[in-house]
Amino acid sequence: MNKPIAIIAGEPNSISSEIIFKSWKLRKRYIHKPLMVIGSIHLLNLQKKKLKYHIRIKKIKSNFNMKDLN
Repeated sequence: MNKPIAIIAGEPNSISSEIIFKSWKLRKRYIHKPLMVIGSIHLLNLQKKKLKYHIRIKKIKSNFNMKDLN
């Protein structure tokens, strides 16, 4: 398995959320690596709704396994 890409979510109302969501939508065009965002799931869901992105956000536990990222 490829090593995951970890992104730390920045300021909740900044452009970082939009960049994360756009990257998520385009990820299949490029070499797929597991992607994980470190941040508040509540704030990410609010931004997702505000920006009208229809993607699934899965919350993982601190003791996750790499297969949980798929």
